[in-house]
Amino acid sequence: MMKKCLVVFLMLMTICMCGFAEDEMDTSEQQKKVQELGIPTVTSVGELKNLADNLWNGGDYEGAAQVYSKYSEQANWLANIISANLEPYYSADYDTKKYWGISGELDKKLLAPLEKTANEYKSERNRAMVYEGLCYYNMGDYGKALPLLLKALDILEGSQSDLWKTTIKTVCTMVGVTVPF
Repeated sequence: MMKKCLVVFLMLMTICMCGFAEDEMDTSEQQKKVQELGIPTVTSVGELKNLADNLWNGGDYEGAAQVYSKYSEQANWLANIISANLEPYYSADYDTKKYWGISGELDKKLLAPLEKTANEYKSERNRAMVYEGLCYYNMGDYGKALPLLLKALDILEGSQSDLWKTTIKTVCTMVGVTVPF
């Protein structure tokens, strides 16, 4: 009886381990993202930014809102793709980094610029979200504007103080609160 239980236990463990190994190789999430959003490039994301800003500057808030939404998604996806390149380094232990030959010099030449670029696209994502919200605000659609602006307040960075102030003023105006700046 004990031997039978041990065999069943080992079989279940083997099945579980195979399942975990399969999950590690599962690319369905990435494939879904590529199917949904395509493969963004610096050029394609830059073109979306220019188009959205031109529509905004021309007062076409409806068109700008749609492009800012797409721009936000694409900038975020591009930032995530760039950040994925850094994951093996950040998750590696000291000995692995040493084995790979990763030193301060490589960090300065490769890792830091990639991280900076990813962070710049995250900042652009934030900016696009604010402007999408502002488009809806300017069209009088507070139901669409408020959730976007509240989410933007969650993700805006300290370096984006002008966007933060604009967002605060807009949100407070929608709810009837006067801000002192």
